[in-house]
Amino acid sequence: MIVRPGSLTLAVAFVAAVSSCAALAGETYAFPAGFLWGTATAAHQVEGNNSNSDWWDWEQVPGHIKHNDHSGLADDHYHLFAADLALARDLGNNAYRFSVEWARLEPEEGRFDEREAAHYRAVLEACKANGLTPIVTLFHFTLPRWLAAKGGWLSPSTPALFARYAAFAAARFGDLADLWCTLNEPVVYLGAGYLKGVFPPGILDLRQALIVMENLARGHALAAKAIKEHDRKSLAKNGPPAVVTIAHHMRVFDPARSWHPIDIVATRVVDYIFNKAFLDAITRGRLYFNIPGFPRVDVVIPGGKHSLDILGINYYSRDLIKFNPRSPLLSDQLHPRDAQLTDLGWEIYPEGLYRLLVGTWKDYGLPILVTENGIADGSDSKRSEFLRQHLQAMARAMKDGVPVLGYLHWSLLDNFEWAEGFWPRFGLYSVDYATQQRRPTKAAEVYRQIIGAGKIDLGKSEDLGPEDEAE
Repeated sequence: MIVRPGSLTLAVAFVAAVSSCAALAGETYAFPAGFLWGTATAAHQVEGNNSNSDWWDWEQVPGHIKHNDHSGLADDHYHLFAADLALARDLGNNAYRFSVEWARLEPEEGRFDEREAAHYRAVLEACKANGLTPIVTLFHFTLPRWLAAKGGWLSPSTPALFARYAAFAAARFGDLADLWCTLNEPVVYLGAGYLKGVFPPGILDLRQALIVMENLARGHALAAKAIKEHDRKSLAKNGPPAVVTIAHHMRVFDPARSWHPIDIVATRVVDYIFNKAFLDAITRGRLYFNIPGFPRVDVVIPGGKHSLDILGINYYSRDLIKFNPRSPLLSDQLHPRDAQLTDLGWEIYPEGLYRLLVGTWKDYGLPILVTENGIADGSDSKRSEFLRQHLQAMARAMKDGVPVLGYLHWSLLDNFEWAEGFWPRFGLYSVDYATQQRRPTKAAEVYRQIIGAGKIDLGKSEDLGPEDEAE
């Protein structure tokens, strides 16, 4: 187990997680004291009127968003945050992950808006008032318009600009926030924006995507350094040291044909590109690609080595990989024919969370926070069991020695789901966008009961394997 000074405060939780194995009674797992139970949101998806960002501009082009939706007022969380945080408290939550919006805080290059900083301080103070540990995300897919015009994450100057923004955030919010998430889903961002073209800037170019990956890694390392430096110098800091993480989207990949050597190799390639390459860059300090058919990359990331105190994992689903030489990644992503699917067509695969937690702990030796896990389920017919089964999978990993610090469900509220628009429903509270009324789903009560009990039955492993049943 690797523990560095910045993670010592939260380390109490995972030490308790390991020792609490003795608290097992039959097939029930008791969660440790100090475990973080929460939900997550992102500024552009819930706040509304984020009109100074590249995403606002992207939405104005017909065809970019399904049904030509615009984020518009979204959930009006910018004004309703106090009531929304009370909803989180009523779930029994003791943590809340949200993002501060770069486009609001730095509306013009080099000019920071103190009024917007005061707004986010009010959000942080409301977190504290509701007993919620704030987890502050600095970059969740959106850029200020001025930075997008300079090339965004393609520009070699962006990592330093991101660090300057991180330093400002640390100076304004560091007395209220201890847990910082620099980047949300960097590989999803570069894939959607630079390989598929469904996020701004809408580019389809592998070489540019790899440049973005390098700059995101450099930006994370510089931002982490800026946060830690401010934390060390702060005279007003009376609490625990700052802890730095990212929210890394990880998926389970299995070969569509478990007997087929080419599918097996393709699966390993996809797993490395999606799950491991970026993590290697910010834990081992080296971004490395040497895969036939892809551009070769081998660069050192200054400050990247050991730049994480803990690892945040976003987990949603599994893909079965079938070799396809005509595909950009030389493979197709499939699911078993009999799989139960979310509204977005993703396989519901709770065992994947167990597998990722165990494997990532083995590979990287960092305590883990589940920063997102949730389901698009407009009928609210699958969410309760999805939640229960994924918490069972997480508990089994903890029983087996994985130091999991907490679980944050995506999402507290229905929200604007990027290129999909408003139709996918991820919220524990559903939102009527015409009236801004929030209503609890059935899963909200399930979550409240599990948190209140502080324990869960472990359930059964359901790793059925893909065999030949992919489609």
